[in-house]
Amino acid sequence: ICERHKLNATKLRDSLIYKWLSEPKEAEGGGIAIQGIQDLHQGFEALVPTTDVNEGSLFTRTASDAICVQKVAFLCRRQNKKEVKRNCVLLLKFAFSNETEVAYEAKCRALSVVFKLFTADEIAVAYKHPTQDLVEIWRHYFYMECFQKLDMPQHSEKFYKCKKDGLARSLWRSGQSDMQIVQVVASLCLDFEITDSQFWAVILPRLYALGAEGFLR
Repeated sequence: ICERHKLNATKLRDSLIYKWLSEPKEAEGGGIAIQGIQDLHQGFEALVPTTDVNEGSLFTRTASDAICVQKVAFLCRRQNKKEVKRNCVLLLKFAFSNETEVAYEAKCRALSVVFKLFTADEIAVAYKHPTQDLVEIWRHYFYMECFQKLDMPQHSEKFYKCKKDGLARSLWRSGQSDMQIVQVVASLCLDFEITDSQFWAVILPRLYALGAEGFLR
């Protein structure tokens, strides 16, 4: 088709990847219940769309998100080593685009594809830094997306450097009656290993009281 219409197949493919990551087409079905970056890191193929999730939860990935990741992964599927590196670099460039140009949810989709499709060694070659650093960046992107949805935008560098236990307690003080904020607090504690038993002793009953059983599972 590209040859017939005198189109550059590589440029067309790259354009589709960027478009799909930025604006995933709505799909029928429920959502995907997640509990922070740990579940995301398992790869979308391990997560089955379900309607048994808390309505309005920040921790629900839509079916369209999962389909988007699968479609982009198909376009970036491995061929030779040169193509593997090129595709990985393409996705990383998208993920590191300026936040005014690419939303954090789109950045998270791009990194989902990276970790779904490429091995740690392949990512290290393209990224040129330890792969664990990229996992940490993905973790922070995930929360930046959550804060945007809560209409509580954070400065990315300040959030990256801040003490997460202090942030979690601050959110708890101001939003313990809000189910979404309580879910973010609980997820922050899980992801950043905040193990204060007294803090957890008030978080867990609050989640149950707000009807967040699906999140706890």
